[in-house]
Amino acid sequence: MIGLTRNQLLLVLAAVAMLVVSIVFGVFYYQAVSHKAAVARDIEQTEEGIARMSWDNDVDRLARELAPLITQLAEADIPTTVDNVEVFDDIHMAAVSAKLDYDYEFKGTKSVTIAGTPYQAMTFEIETSGSLTRTIKFLGLLEELDYDTLRITDVELDLGAADTWDVDFNIEIIIQGA
Repeated sequence: MIGLTRNQLLLVLAAVAMLVVSIVFGVFYYQAVSHKAAVARDIEQTEEGIARMSWDNDVDRLARELAPLITQLAEADIPTTVDNVEVFDDIHMAAVSAKLDYDYEFKGTKSVTIAGTPYQAMTFEIETSGSLTRTIKFLGLLEELDYDTLRITDVELDLGAADTWDVDFNIEIIIQGA
């Protein structure tokens, strides 16, 4: 058996070296492609976020949406009184339906002016504690109450212990008065 000549040995070593270099280049190439794809995903998500922010903060669009709502409120049948106990019962039933802990306090009435017309706002302070899903359900149930002039204001969210959200807000029911 004839051994490898010096030239053959150099060719085998050169082939092995080229194989190693090819593998290294292949690994670097696939890492670069993977990184490029991740950067492209990040750019796409950032552009989507910017588009959402542009939509959420489109002042002209929001002003156009607000104008008919103010007109609708001005033409709405504004009650002269609302029974505080009935409001409490409705809030309680909404909280029970949403399975949410809450605290309730009637804060009285305050003067408000809407579209140049003076009204009174009966204000109810609500403090809730529970999961965010139940809190959102509770807010949705409050919005569906049979008070056409109800509005939810001054919403404050705080994440408490163990994924429990503490949400404080006011409910205002607009009534006629000066």
